[in-house]
Amino acid sequence: MLSQASCQALKGLLDFRTATITLFVLALLGNTAQASPYSDLFTITMPEHLSLTISSSGYGSDAYDTTYEGFELEQSVTRFVGLIGRVSAYQIYRGDGFNTPFPFGDTDLFARGTPRNYGRFEGGIDLLPFQGTSIVILGGKDVGDSETPLIDAEFSSWILFHSAHPINLSSNVVCYFQSETRNTSRIDLRTVAFATGKLMLLIGAGGAIWGGGGSDLQGQAGPEIGVFLNTWRTEIDLQIGYGGNPHTYGLISVAKHFGWDE
Repeated sequence: MLSQASCQALKGLLDFRTATITLFVLALLGNTAQASPYSDLFTITMPEHLSLTISSSGYGSDAYDTTYEGFELEQSVTRFVGLIGRVSAYQIYRGDGFNTPFPFGDTDLFARGTPRNYGRFEGGIDLLPFQGTSIVILGGKDVGDSETPLIDAEFSSWILFHSAHPINLSSNVVCYFQSETRNTSRIDLRTVAFATGKLMLLIGAGGAIWGGGGSDLQGQAGPEIGVFLNTWRTEIDLQIGYGGNPHTYGLISVAKHFGWDE
C-alpha cells in the first residue's frame, strides 16, 4: 500500500493533470430515502479553486520536428465541473507528421523555406464524474499559418487507485474541420513504479494514430517514463519510439502547475 506521503503525491498529480476522449452523462436520482452521489451536482464548490498549468514539449525524428508552448487556466465550478481556457503556440520546423493541422502533403517546409508558426485558442469544460477521472472537452481555432477550427477531447482515469501501483489510462483526440486535414488520436498507459512524498516515477507505453483526407492511417508507439515532483508541482515525461512515417522519434514534455483557493 502507498504511504500517506505517497498518496499525497498522487493526489497532487490528480489535482492538476486533466486529460479526455468521451462524453459523459449524469442522471440525477429522484427523491429517495438514500441520497444520490451526485445530489450536489449544482452546488458551487467552496472554496473555489483556480489552477494554472504552464507546459512545453519538443518532438524530433528524421522526418518531422516540432515544438509547443502554452498555458491553461481551470476554474472550479462544482465538485464535478470545471471551466478551462487554453492558449498554445506551435512551431513546425520541417516535415509532415502527427499533431499537425495542415493538409497532407502541405508541410514541405524545406521547399517553403521557413518554419510554420501558429497559435491555438481553446475553451471548454472539465467533467469529473468520480475521483481520479477527468473528461475534458474543448473547442477552439488556430490563428497564423493555420486557421482551422477544431475540437479537442481528453480523457484520463486512474485504476486501482488505492493499490501500491496505480495505473493511469489517458487519451487525446483532436479533430480538425479544415478541408482535407488530418485528425490525431493519442493514448498512454502508465503505472506508478515508485513513489514517495516528494517524487513519483511512472513507466509505461504510449502511441499515436493520425489520418484523414483520404490518406492511409499512420502511427507511432514506444515506451515512456514520467516523473512528478510534488514539491515543485512539476511533470517531466519522455518517450522514445518508432513509427511508419517518422521512423525513430523522441518526445519530451514539461509541465509546471500552480493552484489557488479563492
